[in-house]
Amino acid sequence: NIAVDRIAVRDIEPQQLPQLFGVVRQTSRLLQRAVRDNLTLGLVPPPSAAAVRQAITAVKMDALVDGDAGRDLSTVYRQNPPNFSGGEVRRLLIARMLLGGSPISVLDEPEAGLPSATAEDILEAVVAQAQGRTVIVVTHAPHLLRSDYNVVLQAGRVVDVGPHEQLLARCGVYRELLADALQPS
Repeated sequence: NIAVDRIAVRDIEPQQLPQLFGVVRQTSRLLQRAVRDNLTLGLVPPPSAAAVRQAITAVKMDALVDGDAGRDLSTVYRQNPPNFSGGEVRRLLIARMLLGGSPISVLDEPEAGLPSATAEDILEAVVAQAQGRTVIVVTHAPHLLRSDYNVVLQAGRVVDVGPHEQLLARCGVYRELLADALQPS
């Protein structure tokens, strides 16, 4: 059973769910519109320029706000030929989630397409901006996280739960995940 503020999710009206959850899936996409429009899509009232800048800064894409490299927030995203890399699209999707301010954020493999150092910086920024909110990160790279609480899954089942140090000491599956993630590819 999953509950939000002690209310079972099955008892929450479906139209309320997007307000409660900000989600970045592996398959999330941008629309072929201006970056600013992609970031603020569906947000009422629209976020301030300062809030947009803060989200862009959190995902390490300040050049978009500053107009460096010939792109800015008015640049229209294109898929073919692409004008943003997969990692940049991922960062913009995370910025959009941050702007939404949902009480619960879910990130599915947020490090995909990003260098480890960048992914680590972005995840730290997400956690910093999410003070007082719940952030759920699904990842095969647990070494990138500084989380309070971890749930280790194997074949769809919970194997163990707890903080990093405790899992490291007692959970072989967790140690294997860490070892695999830290091996050079």
